[in-house]
Amino acid sequence: MSKKEYRKAFDRAAQQIASAPNNPFLYGMLGSLYEANKDVNNAEVYMKKAIDLNPGLPALQVSLANFYMRQNMVVKAKNEYLAAVQKAPDSLPAHMALGMIYESEKDYDKAKGYYLKALQINPNFAPAANNLAYIYAERKGTSMRRSTWHRKQKNRSRTIHMFRIPWDGSITRRTFRHGPSFT
Repeated sequence: MSKKEYRKAFDRAAQQIASAPNNPFLYGMLGSLYEANKDVNNAEVYMKKAIDLNPGLPALQVSLANFYMRQNMVVKAKNEYLAAVQKAPDSLPAHMALGMIYESEKDYDKAKGYYLKALQINPNFAPAANNLAYIYAERKGTSMRRSTWHRKQKNRSRTIHMFRIPWDGSITRRTFRHGPSFT
């Protein structure tokens, strides 16, 4: 966006806030505008103002936590995600994010707990299942290839691809080859 477009967006947001001063979503939107304009301090102020106006809404807490993650403020983000989980125990984004934070801190047991809770909320949530499988694969290492299933599949050549989905959106691929190549 150009500076002129940002100015228009800020003016419009100010008009909407003037007409509805207690609408938390407008303050959240204004915080996002400040973040996009690289004004981190004002972005945080307006996102917190949105939470103050409606503290019972976990989506605002998750939004602030996501903002902290984009600013590499992991400790603050973790606290906000934990607050969101306290307010809404079925908050899928908060559970997934906490799993990823704990996994990055190498606290795999807590990470697994949050991924399992995310899968309990939505059993078809592929990112949680994928990251959970990745933890199991990394923790077991080479012993995976000696499992009973793999011994039964001795005559077949199989490749299993696991993908790790980190915060930055890049994808790490780990390939496990099973079958005669390990014998």
